[in-house]
Amino acid sequence: MKLDNIFSDSEKDLAPIFSSNMVLITIVNLWVLGIILVLTWPYSPLFEYIQSFRIPHTYLGIFVGSLIMISYMNLRCALGEIIPKGGFARSEREGLTTFEEERDYLSYEFPHSVFHTLVLHLLILPFLIIGAATTGVALPAFFLGLAILFTASLLCRVVSFFFLLVLGRWRLTGYLGARVFYLLFLFATAFFAPFLNPVLLLGNLHYGERVPMGPIISTPLPYFLAVLSALLLFFLVNQWILRHNIRKRSTW
Repeated sequence: MKLDNIFSDSEKDLAPIFSSNMVLITIVNLWVLGIILVLTWPYSPLFEYIQSFRIPHTYLGIFVGSLIMISYMNLRCALGEIIPKGGFARSEREGLTTFEEERDYLSYEFPHSVFHTLVLHLLILPFLIIGAATTGVALPAFFLGLAILFTASLLCRVVSFFFLLVLGRWRLTGYLGARVFYLLFLFATAFFAPFLNPVLLLGNLHYGERVPMGPIISTPLPYFLAVLSALLLFFLVNQWILRHNIRKRSTW
């Protein structure tokens, strides 16, 4: 991964991390998390919540809000939707291919995705720490929540890039396909595969054994096994598709 490209604001890059549009969207997300923090802030001392058998909702609000926003942002990044002004017209007119489509997946797009996801999580880390501390969540639950956030958002990015490779950039089918996966993974699995649903898992970490609604998920192990397996599968598929496309273009 060439670091000079992540600072660019070029339509040749699907998701330049420090481009003006990306920075603006990231700032908006931080503002939204700030609003969630204010709305869920426990204005009574924590011991009063404990005495009345209640739990502040700061941890749940911050972690679920972060999950929804970062996963969707990663989805848009993988599809190349966060672009400079006029980038769409130039890309369509000139038939540009991006750096991600021209280079090996292992050496460029995948590490770029991991790095960008890590940067996004580092930016929201203060909110996550405050949310866990004010709710009285145990340290293992905090780190498990972080792992769920990171793996879920990275999976959304890897799967969305698969849709771009298979269906093409700026295609309605790719746009809809990635969002259908996003909705299925983050929300619909709560009804038919709750052990795979990251929102329910965060709820279980928040409430412990006092889950007010939904199933009690005793361990997040099935989630991590499924998500890591999916990451490996889509990594291999994306790698194969990219190498095939690169070889095909080189013979033209």
